[in-house]
Amino acid sequence: AFRTLAEKVGFLLQVCWSHILDDSKKLAKDFGANGKYVHRRLKEIFASAKGLNHEGTEEQVDQLKGEIFELTQIHYKNLTLWKFVKNLYYRDIENLFRFVTDIDIDATNNISERELRALVIIRKISNGSRSPRGANTTAMLLSIIQTLRLKKENVLLGLKKIINNPSGF
Repeated sequence: AFRTLAEKVGFLLQVCWSHILDDSKKLAKDFGANGKYVHRRLKEIFASAKGLNHEGTEEQVDQLKGEIFELTQIHYKNLTLWKFVKNLYYRDIENLFRFVTDIDIDATNNISERELRALVIIRKISNGSRSPRGANTTAMLLSIIQTLRLKKENVLLGLKKIINNPSGF
């Protein structure tokens, strides 16, 4: 969904390295020496990219992309492993290293996932919204609450202010 949305609205996308490494860790567990090699190399490539501290050059990004390409040149015994590596290069390569040259881009989406955590917990506790209207109401309220928290405002006072003057928010 993120790729489609980014494409439709013209946003640049940074693929989450936490998810890549989690997925490759599972491959290492399931696919022996080849899986372990891919996981180890991806950890090394990511460490190199992170080590540039958002101050990398386009030449360094090209070098990192080349290291991912090298993973596609290996004959893998398992189709799942081959598809994983192939997708990294042929589908995601332009979105793997944006963080290397841009300080405003994080290599992971951990911040976004932490922000969604409250919504996920509420959905689990309440067994979900029973209607689209309920889902929209929950999303709107949580959006307001999270905005107030990020602005370091008192949530109860902020909600009271909104209730008393909804057009002022």
